[in-house]
Amino acid sequence: MAKFRFPLRRKGGRPVRSSYTVLILPHSRSRFRKLHVSRAFVACAGAALLLLTGAGLYSPHLLLTLRTQSLELEELSARNEHLQQANAQFENRLAAVAERLTQFEQTAGRLAAGAVRSGGRGPVRRRGPASLHRRFPAHRPSDTRR
Repeated sequence: MAKFRFPLRRKGGRPVRSSYTVLILPHSRSRFRKLHVSRAFVACAGAALLLLTGAGLYSPHLLLTLRTQSLELEELSARNEHLQQANAQFENRLAAVAERLTQFEQTAGRLAAGAVRSGGRGPVRRRGPASLHRRFPAHRPSDTRR
């Protein structure tokens, strides 16, 4: 095989610039034009073309993602508003239950204070296992003391 060597410098000492020549040949006229383009320009133009093609192919994806996210944001904001209303209703109900519990505790405290003053024989009758054993001695457990 033959080896090809490309000279890096011309005979005069100047560096060899690699460039492309584009010939423009018109049909109607006999005069043609030469266009010399350097390799650096071709490389930059190719890189710019690749970048623009990539951006053009990627932009529909970005557009669809943006639309999807905006719809999802609207849906989530509506859901958030609904949950805030439900939370407010729950807080109102919880406050009402807490108020009723406070009233119940106050009433129970007053009744307990009245039962202590009357010596344990207040208007409230005790019911439970001890009162059942007094009424029905046959059902009394064997280990209970009087």
